[in-house]
Amino acid sequence: MTLNATKKKIAQISKFYPPYKGGIELVAQMISRAHENDHVEIVSFGEKDNEYIGDFGEVVHQKKMDYFIMSTPISLDLIFHPEDLLRLKSFDKIYIHIQNPFIHVWLFVFYWLFRESGVKLVCVYHSDIVKGVIGHIFDTFFIMTSFIYDEFIVSSPKIKKHSNILKHIDNGLIKVNPFPVYGEERFIHKDSFRKKLLAIGRMVPYKGFAFLVDVINKYPEYDLHLIGSGPLLDELKKKAAHNVTFHGRVSEELKEELLENTDVLIVPSLTKAEAYGMISVEAFQKSIPVIASNINTGVTYLVQNMKTGLVFEPLDERGLIKCLKALEDEKTFKGLKEGCFNFYKNTLIFEKFQERLVEERSL
Repeated sequence: MTLNATKKKIAQISKFYPPYKGGIELVAQMISRAHENDHVEIVSFGEKDNEYIGDFGEVVHQKKMDYFIMSTPISLDLIFHPEDLLRLKSFDKIYIHIQNPFIHVWLFVFYWLFRESGVKLVCVYHSDIVKGVIGHIFDTFFIMTSFIYDEFIVSSPKIKKHSNILKHIDNGLIKVNPFPVYGEERFIHKDSFRKKLLAIGRMVPYKGFAFLVDVINKYPEYDLHLIGSGPLLDELKKKAAHNVTFHGRVSEELKEELLENTDVLIVPSLTKAEAYGMISVEAFQKSIPVIASNINTGVTYLVQNMKTGLVFEPLDERGLIKCLKALEDEKTFKGLKEGCFNFYKNTLIFEKFQERLVEERSL
């Protein structure tokens, strides 16, 4: 890619940003990396005001989070001192990671100032809000005010097609750009399925880990490891059998070690709150197939049955065990390893994401 000698000014507004860990944070970091030849600044939220330099030279302005309501960080400072964000009017492009009701409402109030300055507002749309009446009210408000964005980026054709929100958006404004991870892809050779299983994520109800533990408790031949913390962790530990191991929060090094040692990753999510699944991309990068529940989101764009992994219906114990039994066939196991690795190389590598994201500019 040939880049102009003149750097563009790029900003992102995200709930959190690394070192905070999560799928959205990783996507934001990948956008920073894609623009590493530009001047990039991040506005995010945290326990206190802070400013630091990210891994790719981006300047991170962390605003103190005064409240955290329905997974939404709220900063009183941005309410009483809007100039902290209004200074971004001088930038060329701003990526806004949604869903984030507080920031969307803030932008709606001031969007005319950004429009006057000519800055391009890009909505990186991660998922619909699926939380009850308040979520429905915000979704309706978002649809009515979505005109403030010049472009929408989504992770897969699945979310573009099945989102209850995006179906109301001009289809021509929505760009599909599958989210990547960075690092070197590596095919890990394994001759057969050793019944080593791994699940990674926050221990919250929609992730489906309670269902997964209940099932694996009944099948002592499987060795299940779980990475992540959250409100359900203690409860899950109490009911887990001896063949289920919890690691809690771990370092990147230990996560890599556990990922490379497993035979298959399991994503047993129950709702469309699981809109994509960056951990599946990380697994494919290492030729590890994924077993996932069929929730008709980007999860099953990544996990294509008998191509990159296996799919079962949510909460279907027999379906999950059938998937695990299928891996005992050596041809199936090796075929899925090759399939997910090839899908990663052909579709999910960072360079393709960067090409789709950053306009080519001649010298």
